[in-house]
Amino acid sequence: MTLKIGKNRAGRNYTVFLEKTTYREIKYLLTEAVEHRHLNKVALIWQRLDNIPGYSGIIEQRKIMRSDLAETAKKHNTKMPTLKINNKKVY
Repeated sequence: MTLKIGKNRAGRNYTVFLEKTTYREIKYLLTEAVEHRHLNKVALIWQRLDNIPGYSGIIEQRKIMRSDLAETAKKHNTKMPTLKINNKKVY
C-alpha cells in the first residue's frame, strides 16, 4: 500500500492520499466481495483501511469508495454492511 503527498483541493495546503493503483486495487477487492456477497470480507478490508492515518485526502477517497460500493450493492441486490469511517489521529 502506497501513499502519496499532493496538493489539497482547497489550494495551498498539502494532503496525503492513496496512490492511483492502490486505490484501484482496494476498490476492486471490495467490489468483487460485494458482487459475490462476501460481506465478512468487505467488513475485514474496511477495518484494515481504518488503520491508515486520517488525512483529508484519504477520507475523501474512502467516502467516494463507500458510495460506489453502495451503488454496486444496489445493482446486485446485496445488503450493504454498515461502513463507518473511523480514522487514526494524525499526530
